[in-house]
Amino acid sequence: MSLAFSLAEVSSHNTTADLWIIINDEIYDVTDFQKTHPGGDKILNKLAGKDATKPFQKTHNEKIL
Repeated sequence: MSLAFSLAEVSSHNTTADLWIIINDEIYDVTDFQKTHPGGDKILNKLAGKDATKPFQKTHNEKIL
């Protein structure tokens, strides 16, 4: 079963208590990851509810996902 979310749906998950991002057309709930993200939580909060593909690709190897 595949679930699909609209960009509007993803964009509503934009708080530290409920944080989703999009990378390469995949949606990630990174709410709990904020605490352990090596780059800190500020970058995730800046990208909350948005497509983070370009910033992700600038600093990460694709295999990290």
